[in-house]
Amino acid sequence: MDDADFHKFLWLSSVQLVRLNDQHLPTSVASGCLIDYSNKRLLLTVSHATGDQKNWAIQLKYVPDKGTETYQLGAMHFLLKGSLSEPKLQDVDFSYVEIPPTILAYRQDIDAPTNIVKSETPITIHTPSLEDTPKLGDNFGFCGMVMPTSENDFNQTYISGELRVYSGLSYLRTENDYHVFSLPFDLCLSG
Repeated sequence: MDDADFHKFLWLSSVQLVRLNDQHLPTSVASGCLIDYSNKRLLLTVSHATGDQKNWAIQLKYVPDKGTETYQLGAMHFLLKGSLSEPKLQDVDFSYVEIPPTILAYRQDIDAPTNIVKSETPITIHTPSLEDTPKLGDNFGFCGMVMPTSENDFNQTYISGELRVYSGLSYLRTENDYHVFSLPFDLCLSG
């Protein structure tokens, strides 16, 4: 698969999540992916985003003159690891929830407020073999909403972020229970 096809594959693999307040307005964003596994459809995401157990929803699609349709997820499940010799459980930063197989999310290009520029493209539903391990040099990627911000204008709070697609993550090795990847850019951490 060439770079452009891989970029599109990643773009269509990410489903956007929003945390909704009591008025069903977004207060935060996250990303995940949809998989069919063991005759179930699951939303996979990370617990550092959804661990607050608030009202998280999948953004399904924008409908002109109505707004964005969402599907509320309900209680998330969180993956922890432990052993009989180490009684303390450790967070694996992974969360998931089962959703009905009829739920579909779409990618759309929208020219606000009501015009859909491009037709809807369904988000890819993956059918992975979770037993497979990556091979040295295998390429991976990530697509999702990053750097969320909120802004208050005219007594409304607006949530936004940047949809980023990163390709070129290379599998390096496995350490204990974790796969280690190289990033396609230098990561600068301050602190």
